[in-house]
Amino acid sequence: MASDKVRQASKVLGPLLRRRGTSREVGATLRRALGALDKSLTGLSPQAQEEAIEAGVAELRACVELCGKSDRPADHGQLEGLGQALAVLAPPEAAVPAPGLVLAPAADGQTPPSQGPRREPGPAVRPRPRRSRAPALDFQAAGVLLDGLSAKLRTLHTVLSEPLFRLGDLYGANAELRKQVTALKWLGRERVPEILRVADAAKSASDRLAAGAALVHLGEARGAEMLMGILGKAAADQQPLPETSATLLRTLADGNLLDWLLKVFLQPAHPTVCGLLLPILAERNLLSSDQLWDLANHGKDDIAVEAAQALPWTEGGQDTQLLLSWAQAARTQRRANALLFAATVLGSTAALAEVRARVGKAENVDRLLVDALAVAGEPADAALLTDLALRTERDADYILLAAANLGSAEMLQSWPALADLVSDSTLQEMLRMLTGRTGRDNGDSARRDPKVRVLRGKPWSVAGLLACLGETNETLHAQRLMAVELRARTGQVPLSTLPVLLPAAARPELLANWNAYYAKANGRLQPGGWYYQGKSMGTRYAQA
Repeated sequence: MASDKVRQASKVLGPLLRRRGTSREVGATLRRALGALDKSLTGLSPQAQEEAIEAGVAELRACVELCGKSDRPADHGQLEGLGQALAVLAPPEAAVPAPGLVLAPAADGQTPPSQGPRREPGPAVRPRPRRSRAPALDFQAAGVLLDGLSAKLRTLHTVLSEPLFRLGDLYGANAELRKQVTALKWLGRERVPEILRVADAAKSASDRLAAGAALVHLGEARGAEMLMGILGKAAADQQPLPETSATLLRTLADGNLLDWLLKVFLQPAHPTVCGLLLPILAERNLLSSDQLWDLANHGKDDIAVEAAQALPWTEGGQDTQLLLSWAQAARTQRRANALLFAATVLGSTAALAEVRARVGKAENVDRLLVDALAVAGEPADAALLTDLALRTERDADYILLAAANLGSAEMLQSWPALADLVSDSTLQEMLRMLTGRTGRDNGDSARRDPKVRVLRGKPWSVAGLLACLGETNETLHAQRLMAVELRARTGQVPLSTLPVLLPAAARPELLANWNAYYAKANGRLQPGGWYYQGKSMGTRYAQA
């Protein structure tokens, strides 16, 4: 009998979900109600079925309350169907105000409209206390939303990590994450216990991190402590941190949390956790130039490597010879390569020569050495990187896209050899970077002047590079290289950092300031040339 009532009520409620103009709150509550009712039809025990039905009824009553408070006509239009469903499921309490009474309040001096003769009010009826939702349903709802949050974080992390995703993809992935956070906030802070229960039952550290992030979004201070506890324990147990850790922290990095993370960093935390926090703090200018230089020689690689990568964004005098000596004394190749990257971007020709030698030998080459040539090299370095990709075939897509950043049209002559090495998407992106268009062949490469450095089919220039930083069709990989290249090519200390998750609304203002700041460099560095620290590189292709 109970199942028949549920089916009858669900038949009434189903069309309500398809009604346009309903507010998000009403729609979400209605979906939860239908979810609970559907669950009651899945062969549960009589007691569990009753609990599920009661949970659905509670959600329907909450939906009625939301409709009554709403100023949307579409929400008020749901009241009739909600009343019919409640009349089936809970007849004694199904009295719902007629829609007309809600939509048409009485004007001054008028009586409210009614469907019949006016009756004298009877004795006051004591309202029946509202039952709380079933704990199992709250646990399930929290779990579903946290799963969704984890999925959106993984998507955002993938967009930030893979070299072919574009700025527009980043905006889209971040917007989807914001929608999930909004849905999470609908649960309200009263659902914190259920979120903690989900975290306790989670099998992976990444799922527990998502629960901690949910608490932060709900305004719970213990959420940040939970995040650091999870990361600290993983590091202490010598377990790899979840790959989404840095992305997750960046999505939470408002002013208050950043100040707290800085305190955690300075305590200090575990070196692995400090290495995770350092780039986030550096891009928000919470670590001084002196601090970063000291940290670049830290005893732990996790910290020193990240600090070295942040040095190109620092102000003040730069002792590249010191960086080179640190690189030569480094105990690991990872540390040495990071220091060589920093020294190269900051103007050490000796470091640039060492990078070329290591890439030429194809030994212990990582992405930082590839990046160093991509932002400070010359045409011969594009050929060197192309040869590296052909020889090693490891990370070939990343290496060739970095080589294309150098803007050497001679790369197009290697097109046939590359066709079987990397994906067609990578080849098309390389072609776009060099010629400004895509196609199935290398176009008019034979007619291109190898003396001219190209940028999207036009002679390279500082202004052109800055324009690319604002294009949503540009890959995040290319934009990251171009932002660092400003330091290597012009020799000017950056005006500011370029945060990874800089909001779309803030990007135009930042780039406008950069255009004004680099205006003199743009006039001084002639279009189409190869420059290093504001001077012609003196290659056989250098412009007069």
